[in-house]
Amino acid sequence: MKIFYYCIALIGLGLSVQSNLYLNAMNDNRTTEMPETATSGNDYRIIKDSLADDGIRYISAVPSSKVCSKRIDIELSGDIVNKVTYFRGCSGNTQGVGALIKGMSVQEAVSRLSGINCNGKGTSCPDQLAKILRSVSENKSED
Repeated sequence: MKIFYYCIALIGLGLSVQSNLYLNAMNDNRTTEMPETATSGNDYRIIKDSLADDGIRYISAVPSSKVCSKRIDIELSGDIVNKVTYFRGCSGNTQGVGALIKGMSVQEAVSRLSGINCNGKGTSCPDQLAKILRSVSENKSED
């Protein structure tokens, strides 16, 4: 019986080490991915903002460390949200946010998501998305 518990403990330790290695690799990618020309905000960093030949604008951002998600990818067609993908975070909730704002205007999404507070953190994954959308919308109007 002792061998069984010992094996379970080793498996748990292995999963913990593997999880930490994954998180360290993600953090390394997050810091090395950011190009020098990326714009910054007080709670997030936009690490990619490009316009494809088909008119789709692709944005990747690293949200505040106060939230669970580690990256948010956004696709826009003009002023309309095509797709939002969160990496990490509360999977069901972040998928729900992406599904609910698909086809919505950037202004409407910002209006609905701004100020949502997660457990007293002063921000949330949806709030971070609103801040990113507001920022890229303002940058577009300056171009």
